[in-house]
Amino acid sequence: SIKKIYIVHKQLSNIDPPIRLTRPADAIGYRQWIDPRPGIGGEKNLLIFPESRNCKSFPDLLFVVRAGQAKIRNGRKEEVYMSKTKRLSGSKAIVTGAAQGIGEAIARILAREGASLVLADINLEGAKAVASEIERSGGTAWAFQVDVTRRQEVAEMVRQVLDRWGAVDILVNNAGGFFRFSSILEVPEEEWDGVMALNVKSTFLCSQAVAKQMMERKKGRIINIASMAGLGPNPYAPTYLPYGTAKAGVIAFTKHLAKELGPYGITVNAISPSTAATPRVKKVRDAESLKKIASMNPMGRLVVPEDVAEAVLFLASEEARSITGVNLNVNAGTLMV
Repeated sequence: SIKKIYIVHKQLSNIDPPIRLTRPADAIGYRQWIDPRPGIGGEKNLLIFPESRNCKSFPDLLFVVRAGQAKIRNGRKEEVYMSKTKRLSGSKAIVTGAAQGIGEAIARILAREGASLVLADINLEGAKAVASEIERSGGTAWAFQVDVTRRQEVAEMVRQVLDRWGAVDILVNNAGGFFRFSSILEVPEEEWDGVMALNVKSTFLCSQAVAKQMMERKKGRIINIASMAGLGPNPYAPTYLPYGTAKAGVIAFTKHLAKELGPYGITVNAISPSTAATPRVKKVRDAESLKKIASMNPMGRLVVPEDVAEAVLFLASEEARSITGVNLNVNAGTLMV
């Protein structure tokens, strides 16, 4: 039987880029490979490749697979290395806003490392789709419909998670965002309140709901997805006052909560991405704007959801046990503070 399936996604033309793993729907070819290394001999692994004009060059490429990612290198043979260490094995995690974009990427990477996931989103169908893919890959995921701006719904979600799994080890407050740009003269009170609720209130409500059991167990990770906008306006792109103010609130909330929960062994950190290539961002920014944003940072690239997800993984891991109250910038050098 096949031990593990790796899905190689993206074009195969560039040498040595990270190749993210994704759904197998577009796959047209595969190759089975048996790992001969001591202690692993006989394990069957299936490599699946999406449609690509470069697929024919597969025999001339060396594939190196580690912890759910692949890298392409020049070579004449194929080798597969699997991470035997699941960094989050046994952990129970809630990720809000997990139906798409950054939240989806976070859920996939935490699942890759062995965490059991609650995918919390108001978009139940989207969360179910992500959960199904994680389950098909051998992970554990539970899609849960919740409006994270409503205390009663958040409390009920956490109650059910504790009833089923007994603990919440990791909370990722990712839900947030905005839906248009407008000047201060054009922002009605209801819009201001809505942006604050979606970004700041939701972070408070979810953190409050899991805090008690984390404090009792003297263990926990709370990771809040803020934004570069919370540090100041993007000098290269339009800005939006309610969103920037809300994300500044998330960063301040993170620091104050980190101090309060530190004595209980709980770390609280934030991550501030720059503009990332997510479905929501593509709706509010045109292609030319995104291209300009990418060109203005030292690395000449846009942040992608997986960049943020890998930072979440680090902060959720044991290796980050002494890091708390930090706002980690993931912005390709767009803003250095």
